This record gives sequence, C-alpha cells and structure tokens, in this order.
Amino acid sequence: MALLLVRPFLAPKALMLSSYGHWATTGQANRDFAAVCPQCQLLLDFTDSQDRDAWNGLQIFSWDETRTEYPADFQPRRDRAALQAISELQSAEKQKIRDNLYHRGRELESRGLLAAAERQYQSTTHWDPHYFEAWYSLGLLYYHWGRDREAIDLLLQCVDREPDTAIYYYSLGLVWEKTNEVSLAFSAYQKALELDPYLMAAYNNQGNLLFKLGEWEKAESTYRQAIAANGDHFDSYLNLGNLLMAKGEIEAAIAAYETAQRLQPENADIIQNLAGASALKNDPVTAWIYSGNQFYACGKYQEAAN
Repeated sequence: MALLLVRPFLAPKALMLSSYGHWATTGQANRDFAAVCPQCQLLLDFTDSQDRDAWNGLQIFSWDETRTEYPADFQPRRDRAALQAISELQSAEKQKIRDNLYHRGRELESRGLLAAAERQYQSTTHWDPHYFEAWYSLGLLYYHWGRDREAIDLLLQCVDREPDTAIYYYSLGLVWEKTNEVSLAFSAYQKALELDPYLMAAYNNQGNLLFKLGEWEKAESTYRQAIAANGDHFDSYLNLGNLLMAKGEIEAAIAAYETAQRLQPENADIIQNLAGASALKNDPVTAWIYSGNQFYACGKYQEAAN
C-alpha cells in the first residue's frame, strides 16, 4: 500500500527502500507491487537472510519508467499465510465499515429521521449485499413509514435468501395484516411458528387475527398454545382474558387477567381490563350486553341475539 501511495511522486528513475519486509504481510504487499509493475524490480532482499532482524527486513527496489517487461527470471512469490492475513484484514475492515453504516441507520430511525435512515440502510446493502439484517431493517422501515408494498418486496427477498429465519415471516405477517391480506398474514405467522415455536408475538398476532375474524375457538387454542410455550409472557394471558370476556366467561377472564397482572403489575391495560371484568362480574345484565356486542361485532348474530 505504501508503494502504491508513493508511485505518483517517483522520479523517472529511483531507488525505493522498504523496511519490515520480513513481516509476512509487508513482504507480500511489496512483492505484489513488483508483480503488477514491470517498472519495479527487487534489487536486494534481506528478508530471508540470517541477518534479517539486523537489517530490519530491508528490501531495495529500483524504479525505471522505461522498463515495460519483467526480467526473464522473474517469478512471482506468493506467501499463502500472508495473503490469507491480508484478506482477513480487508474483510474485518469492510465489516467494520458496514456495521458503522448500519448502526448509524438504526440511530437515525430511532430519532424518526426515516429518509436519512433509508439512505444509511441502502448504503449498508451496497457495501455488503449479503448483509440481510440491513435488508430486513429497511423492510421494517418501509412498514413503519407506510410504504407497505416496498416493505413486502424487501421482506420477500429476505425470506428467499434466508428461508429458515422465523422473524422474516413474522414481519411479513405484520405487513400483510396491515394491508388486509388476511390469509397471507395467517400463513406467514404459521410459518414463523413452525420455524420458532417460542416466537410469542407470532402466537398472539395469529390469535388476535382469528379473534377479529370471529374464529374464537381457534383464537383461544392459539393463546393457550402460547401460554404452553412460555407461561411467563403476559400478553398471552391478556389476550386470552379479552377473548373470554367476549365469550361471557367472566370468572375465567378475571383469572387470566390476574395472572397477567402478576407478571406485569404496572401494565395499564391489564389493570383497566381487570377492573372492568370485576365490575361486570357483579352486574350480569351489563356483562350479557357486553358479550352480545362482541358477538355482533364479529358477525355472530345468532349468538348476539341469544
């Protein structure tokens, strides 16, 4: 690298002295320069002598702009260990730049600077097209930005490239649910759970989707599967409580809310829903009206009438 930097400043004919050529990477870099520049010729090489430490790995090169051919006995020398070390150094530096670009994008997104964050994520993907985390973050950025079709396109690319990553399917489910593509959203949540049976958000989103569609028994089964997978996840108990309330099972709903509250004592939604359920427990007429309204909202007209 140093020889490349000084090349524009060399006289038509010059001598170049380089130290530390006995270091594998430095010596290989110097030899690579000579290999691509016939104007450069290695005159003296102390890197292999017994006195290389005394000479500090000195290498002396001549430079002649009129020289256009390599010497007849020229043989490129390749130190595999040195080349591997140089490659790893370049790879590590490239990864460092990539990570800096990506984390800058995350920072900008957290500050609400979506256009600037988009540019950073795009720069990250240009720098390393195989860094799928940046593609995924850009897809989520478009989802939060309301650019849903672009989000879907990017997330589908992520799925295509890394088909065993559950969070990609879950995020696709979010966007498809937002665009009212219900069957696609349900399938995406299901695929996410097949890949990761402990992805709690997928259980709860799938259950909530079934709840909205009036598939209450399936929704309840999904919430209970979530609880079986992780009994310490308060959202599953909260959602189950909401479903049981809609079905008019007030006592069971209160029990679910109480479990949720033990897990998250300060959660405002749990406190409010538990208070509402407790009030309805003591007022059966209001409880029936509440349940009837829930049945009606989901299109269960016969159940609402009953």
